[in-house]
Amino acid sequence: MKQNDGLALKGRVVAVITRGDGSVETHECKNIITSAGDDFYANRAAKNPADTFTPTGVRLGLGTGSATKADTDVDTYLAGSEMLTDLGYPKVDDPDSRNTGAGTDTLTWRYSWVAGAIIQTGISEGAIVDDIVTPTIALNHYYFLVPFDLTNVDALVLYVNHQFVGV
Repeated sequence: MKQNDGLALKGRVVAVITRGDGSVETHECKNIITSAGDDFYANRAAKNPADTFTPTGVRLGLGTGSATKADTDVDTYLAGSEMLTDLGYPKVDDPDSRNTGAGTDTLTWRYSWVAGAIIQTGISEGAIVDDIVTPTIALNHYYFLVPFDLTNVDALVLYVNHQFVGV
């Protein structure tokens, strides 16, 4: 099953769920870079040592709002969902074929949860933050069009893609 909002997929969040029976379910959504995220990328591009923060990981949530440029975390935090960025990420032009949002002008952040790490219904949002325990700054914030559920036999890999183009 594949779910998205019908827009171009680069620069988007791709959640790949491997169910206990081996089937794969994909959810995709728009990715809102916050104002702090804009500053982060601008400082990195300028090789400015005065970066405002360092993204450390992602937090998932159960919120039903909408992402804004001023967001600093998810709206409704899902306890135990926090995850550090996978080793070797972020990277440009992610070669992982499951990441349908990858590309030569796209930076990918990846997060992986083993089966049973999260057991929850209605997972609907996420944010890359400066501190996975007590965040004060978010790089981005996103909402899935259709929330998804994870059981004790489901694994999740989350690809958060940021595309850098002029349009």
